[in-house]
Amino acid sequence: MADGSKNDRTLLYGRYFSEEDLWVVRETVRRFPKLSRKELANTICENLEWFAPNGKYKLDGCKRLLEKLAADGQIVLPPKRDTAPPPSQREAVVPGVRTAPGSDISGSVSDVAPVSLEAVRGREKNRLWNEYIERYHYLGYKLPVGAHQRYF
Repeated sequence: MADGSKNDRTLLYGRYFSEEDLWVVRETVRRFPKLSRKELANTICENLEWFAPNGKYKLDGCKRLLEKLAADGQIVLPPKRDTAPPPSQREAVVPGVRTAPGSDISGSVSDVAPVSLEAVRGREKNRLWNEYIERYHYLGYKLPVGAHQRYF
């Protein structure tokens, strides 16, 4: 009989899985074939109490686990759904007066100290950040992919 030690478990994507845990994953996918991959990952994370250090469900690791199990032939995943709006329907980023050039700053950092960073939080701050990138970054604003941190 297994004693529940880490020796009886498999480390996958930052979590030790028992055979029972993996059965829960396979059974969830089998019982709910109409759920999207994201919905499956949410359900599995909830059932297994699988959290990232920030306290949110570890959806990225769970999706990678699902893809691994599918590649190994243990489950059949639903097809990926294209949930992003087409480029023609995305909100265009047009720089406004809020990001108009101000006076030049010259000198060393100590001349303008203190310098601080502010995390961008909220829809309005995100829009402002996007405007700055569109106006001042040599590539302009592009829809980011993956995890990223915005700051002023």
